[in-house]
Amino acid sequence: MKLILHIGDIKTGTSAIQQHFHAHKDAYWKFGLRYIHDEKRTDFRSLSSAINTEDRTVLGVGLSSFSKLGPIRRVEFVRSVLTEALRHHWHWDTGLISSEHLFYSLRTLNHIRQLKQLLSDFFSEFQIVVYLRHPVDSFRSSYSTHLKSGGTLSAPLFLNKNFLPRANHAQRLDYWAQMFGKQNVSLRVYANEAFIGGSLEADFFAACGLAIPLVEPFMVKNKTLGAEAAAKLRLLNFFIPERLRRTEWFCLRWDALVAEWSELEGPSIKVRESLQLRIESEYNTLNKGILRSWGDGDDNLALLFAKDKTIAG
Repeated sequence: MKLILHIGDIKTGTSAIQQHFHAHKDAYWKFGLRYIHDEKRTDFRSLSSAINTEDRTVLGVGLSSFSKLGPIRRVEFVRSVLTEALRHHWHWDTGLISSEHLFYSLRTLNHIRQLKQLLSDFFSEFQIVVYLRHPVDSFRSSYSTHLKSGGTLSAPLFLNKNFLPRANHAQRLDYWAQMFGKQNVSLRVYANEAFIGGSLEADFFAACGLAIPLVEPFMVKNKTLGAEAAAKLRLLNFFIPERLRRTEWFCLRWDALVAEWSELEGPSIKVRESLQLRIESEYNTLNKGILRSWGDGDDNLALLFAKDKTIAG
């Protein structure tokens, strides 16, 4: 049985992909594709957290009890989700799991080795799908998400503490290739001009090797904040008490406010020139091996290292 493992990276349409397959999982099941996810979630976040129990990422909705489990019980939890999915395996022959946490939370070769050992008890064939995005675009979108989540870091501090520590994509890709085989890793660039057929939907289906019809177009979610909205949101975050953030009343109103501000027109989050140059320089230093090892004549990978260019939609 085959498993397609969509591992991100973050800010490359992951929310749109996950919400699409979650919303239409019954329709795709009829075509032999089973979308596997955590209960009350659109992704399978518990999978990476069962492997890297030291990861401090907030697990969010539906996984409050999971976060209290020890290492062994976490693995048992994940096994139960996979076992339940395979209980009806005669209705489908391909599974799909999507979680960007698999790419940035599984930081070592041993992490990915443990992941493969776990999944190999359920699947015999694997296809890994990963999207990368131009670093300045990725930084701007990641910083927007930081602010939407209540963060207050300045752009330079966010770069140092959050962005650069997970920017070594070349090393991560090497780990995945070692464990699953380079021929089974589909590396794509999240850029309009790099998409097969000119759309993320066509590109994703091609990367997965899915020869089934698209139910309906992906709905873009989690838009990057404009510069004005970002500045206001960061200021607001400074004055919101932590105890208030935890209430359901606040969360509902906060989500509505963020959704409203995300739709405001205007220039995107500003990244001053000196910061852009640093992002590009450090990303290039970390990832120059991508073009050498993964290029294979694919000119689209050069878009990741384009200078002074915003390339993705």
